[in-house]
Amino acid sequence: MVRFPVRWIAACVAISSALCAQAQQAPRFSAKAHLDAEALKPGGKARIALELDVEKHWHVYHPITMGVGLSTEFKVSGPAWLTVGPVRYPTPKLAEFAGIEYLGFESGAVCIAELTVAADAPTGPAELKIDVSALACKETCIPVRTSTTLKLEVRAEGGADSNGELFSKAVGRMPPALESAPYLSGSSASVSPKIEVMGRGELSVKLKVQSGHHILDPDPGVEGLIGTRVLIEGVDGIEFGEPVWPAPKIRKSELGEAREHSGEVTVRIPIEVIDRKFKPGPQRLHTLVYYQACADGGQCFRPAFAEKIIEFAVTASSSAASADGSADGPSAAGDAGSGKGSPATGGVTSGAQPSKATALSWVTWEPGLPERLSREGKLVYVDFTAEWCLTCKVNKNLVIDADPVRSRLIELGVVMVRADFTREDPVIHEELRKFKRNGVPLNLIYAANRPDQPTVLPEVLTSSLVMSRLAEAAAGKTTVYVETFFGLGIAGVFLFALLGGMLLNVMPCVLPVLSLKLFSLMQQAHDSPGRVRQLGLVYGLGVLASFVPLAAIVAGGHSWGRPMQSPVFLIAMSAVTTAFGLALLGVWELRLPGIVERSAGAVTTREGFGGSFLNGLMATALATPCVGPFLGSAIGFLASQPPAVGVLGVMTVGVGLALPMVVLAWVPAWKRFMPKPGMWMVTFKQVMGFILLATTLWLLSTLRFFVSSAELLAVLTFLLAVGVACWVLGRITLSDSNVRRAGLWLTAIVLMVAGWGTGRWLFPAEAQPAAAVQSADAAAGDDREVVRS
Repeated sequence: MVRFPVRWIAACVAISSALCAQAQQAPRFSAKAHLDAEALKPGGKARIALELDVEKHWHVYHPITMGVGLSTEFKVSGPAWLTVGPVRYPTPKLAEFAGIEYLGFESGAVCIAELTVAADAPTGPAELKIDVSALACKETCIPVRTSTTLKLEVRAEGGADSNGELFSKAVGRMPPALESAPYLSGSSASVSPKIEVMGRGELSVKLKVQSGHHILDPDPGVEGLIGTRVLIEGVDGIEFGEPVWPAPKIRKSELGEAREHSGEVTVRIPIEVIDRKFKPGPQRLHTLVYYQACADGGQCFRPAFAEKIIEFAVTASSSAASADGSADGPSAAGDAGSGKGSPATGGVTSGAQPSKATALSWVTWEPGLPERLSREGKLVYVDFTAEWCLTCKVNKNLVIDADPVRSRLIELGVVMVRADFTREDPVIHEELRKFKRNGVPLNLIYAANRPDQPTVLPEVLTSSLVMSRLAEAAAGKTTVYVETFFGLGIAGVFLFALLGGMLLNVMPCVLPVLSLKLFSLMQQAHDSPGRVRQLGLVYGLGVLASFVPLAAIVAGGHSWGRPMQSPVFLIAMSAVTTAFGLALLGVWELRLPGIVERSAGAVTTREGFGGSFLNGLMATALATPCVGPFLGSAIGFLASQPPAVGVLGVMTVGVGLALPMVVLAWVPAWKRFMPKPGMWMVTFKQVMGFILLATTLWLLSTLRFFVSSAELLAVLTFLLAVGVACWVLGRITLSDSNVRRAGLWLTAIVLMVAGWGTGRWLFPAEAQPAAAVQSADAAAGDDREVVRS
């Protein structure tokens, strides 16, 4: 029967939208400090342990962020006679968040730092304050901060040991030093002793693999074997190149050709100081080597981390100093090893690349980066964008990357900065709010030496607009784009919302559903006017019903395109577009019960009320990544208004989206332009089916940013089950009894549920290596695992 599936699919869309809109509260986050001695001794040393407490199921990040998150940082404030050494972190968990690998910690992580007491330290009480900042993530990410204090006592004779068990466990949970790591004893890592500002050097990692053993190449060549990786902490102003490995040895086995290294292996990583204002002085880098050692006889051991804190010096560049006198300016890096630099990906830190003659080169946005570049006398263009934002892509492809804008940007030497909002980074969200925006696109131009007054561009760009704003910025002027709505006030906002909703019908994301509805109207152009009007109203009702949760999202201060960031929503929409595409290809048809169809005067080849309602739902769902002309200004304004005004305004967008189709259904004059029914309608219907399947591909291309590759395969398995379920529904005929219809619908639903479970079973979220892995001696506590290589 049709009522249940319609409600089921509608519920999927509504629930997913509600889940996206749900506000996430900051998790519990606290820290506690411990000292390994009852008192400090002048001229002596001690250790401090920093114990982190993070709410269950949340995690924070290691200083090596690997492309996602922000490092957990400690700022220690204390007396001048106390020096705090580098913070050592426990062995991190290598996992995935939103499909991207990260190194993180959960509750109970204990970090250790060494304290050095000056010989002239006065005896008596003292206090140490530790401020901790981190990014806590679960389903979303929220910046968190906490602080703790530690009471100290300085005595001439020192004090007895304290907290021995805590420190013993903490040290045991830390990665071994690279020099003494299992199977890598004698290894080392270093950077060229001195690197000049704007100069180049080399980070060299020398691995000595134990005799009779080998480690895997970064590309091991055999599924299930884990490649060796060199992971480096990012630092502002320092860029790391791709690691250069020696040629691997090839070992053949029944599993394939494994690529491996043995003996002494030297990995060379180019390093360059790319910031002229980088502050010369000593630098410190956290470095981890992630490796899997294997015995030459065929046994492979558990993957492990080895740690090295590398120290080196950056010296002033005489040529740079003479050129602009700025070599000794303020540091772009802040504290050495703060982890605020570009994230390391695959063992390399990404950073700015030199602009090419014919192509724009982009750098990754960080808090304060555009302002710093502006203070350095540079012209800066910032693009806040997202992979799911079609308006962002149109702006970039048709304006920014196209002549004459691209040539002018290169000519002016503009620094191009991209802020990726695909996963709704909370830090970027806060930056958007500074400019009274709750979503993307947002484009800014910073003039040289005008860091506090950037030019704010409208959501929809044109070449002439960007060219004129670039000319103003080059002359030192800035312009804030003000949405005046032609002086119409709130009435203008609603007018823009209505026009924007109407124009959504011709945006690329809505065109598939528009084509589907047009085909339906063509099919029924010669039906009774009453039925055609009813179908038009039902379509409009579907649009407005689906705009209710969307209005709540925008009125709550969230991004218009936020549903497109929910995996649940994307999977539900993929299933709907797949099912509708197969319906147009003739695999099945969505019908009301036979008696209702007959009483309504419908025939089996024509759209029913359920299909018309779902068309309205789909039109809204696919419209969420689009911000067309007029709409962007209205949505941005409505999000800042009281909830009642925001809800009414967004519902006006829904009226605009539904209006063209409702008008066509109610105005019969357009029938004069319709060709007579014929085979062309069958062809057109099938073409529309393929367009909807292409829409499914587009939705999956967005989904890949939020799930792992294994989870994406599970979704594809589910969509295959949806296709089989549609085929089962295609067995229904008008003459079937209600019992047979109910049985076929139940079978289809069971197939979809089974397809979802099968996909999760075949492709688990945390898939184990494909090679056979088993414990060598679990009873004896042996840490080895056998992998035939």
